[in-house]
Amino acid sequence: MLTAEELAQCRETHEEIMLDRVRLYRSGRVNETAFDPLLGYEPSDRPEPYYDGKAVVQARPIQAGNKVATEQPVGLIGYAVKTPYTVMGVAPNDLVEVVESQDPGNVGLWLVVQADQTNTYATARRILCTLYEGPVSS
Repeated sequence: MLTAEELAQCRETHEEIMLDRVRLYRSGRVNETAFDPLLGYEPSDRPEPYYDGKAVVQARPIQAGNKVATEQPVGLIGYAVKTPYTVMGVAPNDLVEVVESQDPGNVGLWLVVQADQTNTYATARRILCTLYEGPVSS
């Protein structure tokens, strides 16, 4: 079992190797004149980010619950975004903007948060996302 000091050191080390940069936003304010099927509305104004900093962005395959006619699970691409453990308040439908990444294909992506995973001995905040294809206010 790790001591509190050892766990803090592990979290610090994990943060040092985070080479990507993301911004986390609340899902936005309701704009009754626009509709986004994913969120249910279009954010009318992009709020200030509640986190702007280090991260790791990793694409990963996820399986949808439904199967197609061939009885194979439907495959989707999801994203695991790891931020420092101290990032708090992440909620489903929040938006993630990938500002900088070691993978140029990730830069400019907008992701929508599906879930936030953590545990007692986590060294990072793990945020599970899918690609956000709705409108983004500027």
